[in-house]
Parts: sequence; structure tokens; C-alpha cells
Amino acid sequence: MNEDFYITLIYKKLSGEISPAEQRQLEAWIAQSKDNQRTAASVEKAWNASDLLQAQVDDIDLDAEFGALEALLEEEEAELPTPAKEATIRPLERQASPRRNWLAIAASVLMIVAAGFLLRNAMSGGTDTPQWAKVVTQDEGKSVQLPDGSTVYLNKQSALSYFTEMTGEKREVKLQGEAFFEVEHNAARPFEVATSGETISVLGTSFNVKTSDTGRTSVYVATGKVGVVQVGSTENMVLEKGEQGISNSANKELKHLGKQSGNVLAWHTRQLEFDVTPLSEVLPQIEQLYNVKLVLENKELNSCPFDASFDKEGLDDVLDVLETILSAEVERVGNTYTIKGGAC
Repeated sequence: MNEDFYITLIYKKLSGEISPAEQRQLEAWIAQSKDNQRTAASVEKAWNASDLLQAQVDDIDLDAEFGALEALLEEEEAELPTPAKEATIRPLERQASPRRNWLAIAASVLMIVAAGFLLRNAMSGGTDTPQWAKVVTQDEGKSVQLPDGSTVYLNKQSALSYFTEMTGEKREVKLQGEAFFEVEHNAARPFEVATSGETISVLGTSFNVKTSDTGRTSVYVATGKVGVVQVGSTENMVLEKGEQGISNSANKELKHLGKQSGNVLAWHTRQLEFDVTPLSEVLPQIEQLYNVKLVLENKELNSCPFDASFDKEGLDDVLDVLETILSAEVERVGNTYTIKGGAC
């Protein structure tokens, strides 16, 4: 790659737009030779010394600034002594003044600034094209307010991408992981959630989406109506309030599960409600919400009906209820809780 490429990387570094991969590439190039080091130092010096180059790119009048630079260079040319015509001395290579060197470097950097600006515009479709923003969670969830007024509650270990300005014909976001959406109603501009294998479309409603690395996506509707379409397929599924559906993009399967418990939203609401629910279905939901392992010593209890509701209770309170209803004892070892004894 030529020197201009690396000077462009230097510009990106100085403007804070360089990526980690580009940073490593630039550092390797600088370390290759003294000439590369001098080039990098010169460009950085010109950048830091010039108020012009620190201005916003869209405020730069390129014609005026290049004209000014050219005039200064011509002025310096005029100031240089002209040898007498009759002189017969051997011509010496003329050394550029420090000021001339600086101007030349400044002109080069200015051109790179403009080139970088035009390149970004070409790639983004113009200065009016909205940009993507991304929110990534680790061990804790986070709420995200979207530009259209919608709110997204992002679960842990998830990622949400959205346009910084939602001004197009549709409002589009991208999701990896799990999130609960409260969408601001706008019949003229549908709201779409894109996963790796599906597009979920709404006008204004609240719903939950959970994706997985296996291509399985779960959608649960809390209010309103939601449509699910698999990428590359004409098949679709419509879900209404209280209904859940499963999409498997790996085998192109759409499965409508019908009415489901609101416990699907427990990660967000911190609420669980069980109405004559077999214990075999209760324990996994408690495990998932509180991130623990529950071991049932007496397997016959799996079929026991369980009636209870929890609203933001702590784990100890939930375990107390289990002990009372099952007449059992819970013992803890690390993050594992063993339910001993008991009866229906």
C-alpha cells in the first residue's frame, strides 16, 4: 500500500475515527522505518499547528484555502534570490524553507481531510443519511430510548442497533439476544425488528423478542398485534395479545403457540404467576429468573400442582414459599439449591 493510504489512517487517528484494526496497521507501518516515523510526525505536527485543520470539515472552503496556500508558496518563490544570467557557477539543489515544508504538509493533510469527508459521505449516502448506533449489554440489562419515542428494555448479554434519526418510511432496529419493546404508535411508519433470520413488524405495541445462536427466535406479544416473517420466505405469522410464536430460520419453521403465560416477561417485570402449574414447569422458570440451579431430590414432586405468584420478591422469599407449599427443606451449596423431602 502507498504512503497516501497510511497518511489517511493518520488523519483518521487524529480525528478519532480510526478502528482498532486500522490502528494496529498504522502502528506497524510507522515502526517499519525512520521515514515513516518522520512522515507521521510531520502530519501530526501540521494537524496540531493549524486551526484550519481542526475545524469541522463541512465548514472548510477548499477553494479559498488552497488559493491562500498557493499564494503563500508563490510569495516565497518570489522572495528567493535569482542567480545572475552570466554566472557560470554549478547550480546547487535548493533546500525548502521550514515554512515551505509546513505549508506543503498542511496542503497534503487538507486534501486528505477533504478526501476522507467525501469518502464518508459516499459510503453513508450523504450528510443527511442517519447513522447506526449500537448498545451492547454484559451482565446487566439496560433501557434505551429511541429517537421516535419508543423504549427498548435490553436484557443482559444482548445487543441493539438503531438509526440515530428515524426519519425514513419505516423505523428499523436490529437485535441480538433479548429485548422488550414498547413501541410508539405511528401508522404511517411501521416499526421493524430485524434478527438474523426474521423481521418482526408492528405499528405500535409492546412485545418481547428473544433470539439464539441456533436460529431460534421467540416472540411474545404483551399488547397489540405483531407480524413475523422469515428472511427469504413468504410465510408469515401474526401474533395477538398474550400469544407467543417460535421461528426457526434454520429449518424455515414458524410455530404459533397460542396464548401463553406472562412469565415469558419475568426477566423484565420480575413477576411470576403459577396457576395449578406442574412443578416440573415451575422450577425452570425460577432458575432462569434468579440464575440459580434447583435440584428436586424427590422426582415424584414434578407432577405436583403449584399455585403461587411472585412480584419482585427476592430468591429467599421464593424458596420459603416452595418449602411451605411442598413441606420440604431447601439446602444450598454454592449456586445450587436442593429441595429435599416434601409431598404434594
